[in-house]
Formats: sequence, C-alpha cells, structure tokens
Amino acid sequence: MKKSSYVIPAIIAVIVLFFSVNSSSIWIDEMITYQTVHDKSFLQLLQEIWSANGAGGGMPLYFIFEWMWTQLFGYSEIAMRSINILFAIIYFIVSWRIIRKTEAPSWFCVLFFLNPLFLYYMNEARPYAMLLCIGSIYTYLLFFCNLNKYKTLFALHFVFLIGSLTHMMFMFIILMYFVQCIRLYKIGEFKFKEHLSVMGAFALPYIAVLYHYLTVMSGASEIGGVGNLGTNWKASIAQIVYYFVGLGGLGLSRNDLRAMLFSQLSWVHIACILFLFFGYLMLFIHFVKYKLWKDKFLTTTFWALLTCFGVFCVMNILFQTRFWERHVIYLLPALLILLCVILKSMVDSKKQFPMLGAMLVICMISFSGLRIMFDKYHQKEDYKGISAYVSNTDAETVFLQGDSLIYTYYGIDMSNPKYRMINNLGEEELKDASSDKLLVLSSREEFDAEGLYPKMYEAREAKYNSFIVVRYNP
Repeated sequence: MKKSSYVIPAIIAVIVLFFSVNSSSIWIDEMITYQTVHDKSFLQLLQEIWSANGAGGGMPLYFIFEWMWTQLFGYSEIAMRSINILFAIIYFIVSWRIIRKTEAPSWFCVLFFLNPLFLYYMNEARPYAMLLCIGSIYTYLLFFCNLNKYKTLFALHFVFLIGSLTHMMFMFIILMYFVQCIRLYKIGEFKFKEHLSVMGAFALPYIAVLYHYLTVMSGASEIGGVGNLGTNWKASIAQIVYYFVGLGGLGLSRNDLRAMLFSQLSWVHIACILFLFFGYLMLFIHFVKYKLWKDKFLTTTFWALLTCFGVFCVMNILFQTRFWERHVIYLLPALLILLCVILKSMVDSKKQFPMLGAMLVICMISFSGLRIMFDKYHQKEDYKGISAYVSNTDAETVFLQGDSLIYTYYGIDMSNPKYRMINNLGEEELKDASSDKLLVLSSREEFDAEGLYPKMYEAREAKYNSFIVVRYNP
C-alpha cells in the first residue's frame, strides 16, 4: 500500500479518539462500575471479584484495569470512560491489518472506525470497548494466521483467556475456533499434536475461570428476564441484529427502542433505514449472482459467526438470561470481515448498481456512527440534565424514577424529604403527597405498572432522553 493510503484512516481515527468520549450523563450500568471501583483498596476489589458477589465477578479483568485507571484520573464521567481510548487504538491497528489482509480499499476503514456499535460503547465506562478490542485480535489470529503453528495457537489461547476474564460472555467465541478446526480437519491440514498440547497448557486456568463463572451465574441478576426485551427472546435477537447491521444511529435511540416507542420514528429515520436496506438488498443480489458462497474463506467465516451467535442465543434462551447486543460485541469484527470481502467484490466489479449498493452500505453505516457520536438523542439516560433541572425546581415534592445512587452522584440530596423515589408509577402513590408535584418519569415500561406513562408523555414540560418531567396537579 502507498503511504498516502494511511492518511484517511489516520484522520478518522484521530477524530474518533477526540470526540467519542465525552462527559454526558452516566447511566445505571456505569454506576455499577463506579460502585465497584470507588473507594476500595486493591485487596478489597480482588476480594469482591473472587467472592463472585456483585458485578465484579462477571468481568474481573476489566474492573482491575478500571480501578488502576481511576486511581490516576479520578471518577468523573470522562475519567472513567477514557480508558476506552487505549482499547480503541489497539482496535484501530488490528482493524487496519484486517483491511490489508482482505485487500480492501483503505477507505473501508470507516466500517470499523465509524461503526455505530463501536462508537456507542466507546462512551461508556463498561468492558465492551475492551471486549471488542480483544475480539478483533482473536478474530485476526483465527482467520489470518496459521493455526497449526505453536506461536499462533499460544497467542490465540492467551487472548481467549484474557477476553474470558474481561467478560464471561466472551467464552462463546471459542466456537469459532472449533469451526476453523473442523475446516482444517476436512482438508487434511489439522495437526492434533499442536492444538491439543497448547490447549492442554491452558487447561488449568480455563477450568478455574469456568468454575468461577459457574459460581457467578448461580446468583446472577441477569437470570430470568425483566421487561420487554428481557422476557421476549425474539425481541432480544432482533435488537442485536438491529445494531450489528448498522441501524443504531439511523432509527430509534436505544432508550426509545427498549421502551418500544415506535411512535418516535420520524420520516428521516425511515428514509435512512430504507437507504441502508436498499444497499443490503443490492449486496444480497450481488452475492447470489456471482455465487460468492463458493468462496471458502467467506463460507468458513460465515459459519463460524453463525455457530457462535446461534449457540449464544440458544443458551441464553434456555437459561432465560437477559441478553443484549453488547454481550456479543466481540463478534462484530467477524461480521465486518464478511462485509469487507463482499463489498470489495461489488466495488471491483466496476458495475453501476453493485458499486452504488456498496457505497450506500458504507456511507449509511458511517452516517449511523456519526449520529451516535454527535446526536444527543442517541445518548443514554440523562440523569445529569434531570438532576440539574429538579435541583432548581420550586415544586414541593419531586417524585423520581431511576437510580437514586446516580442522583446522589450528581449532587441531589436524597435524604431531603422533598425528593421521593417511586419504583412503579401508580395513582395511589401520587395521592400521598403535596398538591404541587413534579414527576420525573422513565420511559422504561417496567417502571409504569398502570400504563400512566403514555398518558403523561404529552403533558410533559421537559424531556431528557429517556426521562420526561411532568407537573402533576390533581
């Protein structure tokens, strides 16, 4: 590649690193991170992780990294999230190597660098940017390196161990390795000695990690779904597909999608979604017309991805576990490899419609990522804005939904009788207070037992992402 081909990826990478982490409000899961690492000695943190109590048990390595990072930079929103910049840099380097291996044009880097799923979790103090980074390394080793070499196998298993310690859901990725082993066996190139000896070397740490996670799962809060997407596995799978194909920044925000507020879809949302779908339609036509399923690399990558994702979904359905797109974010690089190979074929065809389809897919995915990064509509619950609003209100009583610890983080004195938390919005709860009430309501359905939220949505006096503020005078 020419040196000039590095310019575009470098510029995009710098823009992403500069703008993707900001001081927008933390949300419930980030408060768990804050509670886990805040005001603890390193020994106390390890004790919490090892005892498998609390959030630390399911993602131990991430919390160790986060603890060390916050010791240096503090506990502000940016401070807790900025560790993701390190992981993003590694992710960019590995993604660039993947692009070179697929021989795709350098500007295909936007599929990785401006991917909406990646950018959404860049601005979150949780392990998912780290998980994507590790997943990209694992995917690169799996599909572009010689799996019969001791060096590659050792690196692959070491990365798998690191990823598994980062988040328990990463363990599903080993299924892609098994698919690759089957392929090598079928063509007579699988070397049992090398694979079994390296796997045996990692047997003890694997058993220890598995035992720890079985202990964690026995008391996990994610067992037994809560809310629409928790109990409806079809909706959970649909949401994963929604984000993986690049729709995250084109349609409803994550908050509105989880609350099933389809009424918030605008004509702009619909137009953007249709543009992307039209691009994917032309991609599918090109795939069928040129019989790309005969490409062995594409076929192996596809079946590896499908096997891993399929088993992940089946296991979570069987155990009635809540699952989201973030739990399989490590599979994104494999999907983007498939896209790169097919889109490159469309561009190389030099034909009008395939090239148009490729441009539509690439441009709309990039636009989706830019909206995630810059459009406040796609940010998380705005506790920060709500806290500033209610602290200056003249209402006698303020009913709050959400997480009291986050309100405290943003300076609300929850010991003040003016502020009252309500888990479910109901008529009875609203009677027992002063006549001048300010309601801070969440769009999450599980907080609205009597279906009052839709009735009050139109009467709102302010809206902060998934929260609305209603002046209630019966």
